Amino acid sequence: MSVHVDELHTDLAASGSLQAPADEPEAPWVPEIRWQEARCRSDWLARRVSAVDFDD
Repeated sequence: MSVHVDELHTDLAASGSLQAPADEPEAPWVPEIRWQEARCRSDWLARRVSAVDFDD
């Protein structure tokens, strides 16, 4: 059985769940949390499209 994928399109958007209002200062740990969420999301996206143990 042959499978051919011609194109793969993905749209990404920031969730903005930890955005502070403009008049309030940001807590010092918020950038670290944002970075961790972005890193976990990018790892998850990479695992979604990886072909592991795939023999052609």
